[in-house]
Amino acid sequence: MNNRNSILNNSNKVIAIILLAVGGVVCLFHLGVKLKNALFIAGSETTQGIVVDVQTRTTRSKSRRNTIVRHSHTMTVAYTVDGKEYTKVFNSGEEVVSEGKNVLVYYKKNNPKKAVTNVETKKGLDFMFPVMIVLGVIFWFADPQKNNSASSQHPFS
Repeated sequence: MNNRNSILNNSNKVIAIILLAVGGVVCLFHLGVKLKNALFIAGSETTQGIVVDVQTRTTRSKSRRNTIVRHSHTMTVAYTVDGKEYTKVFNSGEEVVSEGKNVLVYYKKNNPKKAVTNVETKKGLDFMFPVMIVLGVIFWFADPQKNNSASSQHPFS
C-alpha cells in the first residue's frame, strides 16, 4: 500500500509541474506583452482613428467528438498625424469591432506607422492559464495518503 501512495504522490507532482509550467509560461508571455504595450503607450502620442474595414478569419479544428470554430478579427484603421493620413491593419482578436467605430491610436512621434490601438491593448489573459497555475499548486500539495486512508479500510480493497 505504501508503494501505491508513493506512485500517486509522484503522479500528483508530475501533473502539478506540467500545470505550473504551461500556465506559468503562458502567463509570463501575456504579462510581457502587456508590459511591452504599456511601455509603448507611455512614450507615445495619441490620435483618433476610424475603423475603415473589418475582416474575420474563421478556423476550424476537429476532434473526435466535435468541431471547434474560432473567429479572429483584423481591423484596418485610418488615422491622421500632422496632416498625413495613415492606414494600418490591427489584430482585434476575438473582439468584434464595427466599421466606422472610433478608436484611440497610440503612435510614435518620430514614426507614426508604429502604432497600437486601445482595442489591441485591451486583450486580456485567458482565464484558463491562471486556473492551471492554481490547479498545479493544489496538485503539488495534495496528499494522496489522506485520500487513501478511507479506501484502505474498505473491505474490497
